[in-house]
Amino acid sequence: MSKQLPGSEDRKHKTLVIGLGSDVLGDDAFGLIVAQKLLDKGLDCLADIRLSCESGMKLLDHLLDYEKVIIVDSYLDPKGEAGKILTLPVEEDKTCAPCIHFFSIGQALALGRHLGLRVPSEVKAFAVVINEIKLSDEGLSPNVDKAVGAILGLVEEELRCTNSP
Repeated sequence: MSKQLPGSEDRKHKTLVIGLGSDVLGDDAFGLIVAQKLLDKGLDCLADIRLSCESGMKLLDHLLDYEKVIIVDSYLDPKGEAGKILTLPVEEDKTCAPCIHFFSIGQALALGRHLGLRVPSEVKAFAVVINEIKLSDEGLSPNVDKAVGAILGLVEEELRCTNSP
């Protein structure tokens, strides 16, 4: 038996796109910017779209009662190619986190399923490589900014495929 999250009745779609990040940490705002642009394009007719600065266990509440979740985030790699687009696997992870503050999304999904909560059966993550996280409200660096359009295209394609007959 699966339990429904109180307040989840306001979910309009079976799919959620959630942009993650912080708008005061430079390139870490990438997921938030992409999610806002999806809203600006009116794509909330295809999926629920949310912006969040939360992570790990706190994300579980956002993910419940959806069949599919698409996560957009940044991926910190100081030596990587800034702006490179990644498709990352998100799988349930039953290993134990050192404490609840360090839960991965995979661990949160595994715990939710173990507790009988309705967690999504499909989770995809699109990310862009960033080289640093620094306190800055000046927007995205040029290479990361160039990736916004490409990720928008990937997410929009994913949503149209999900919603096609």
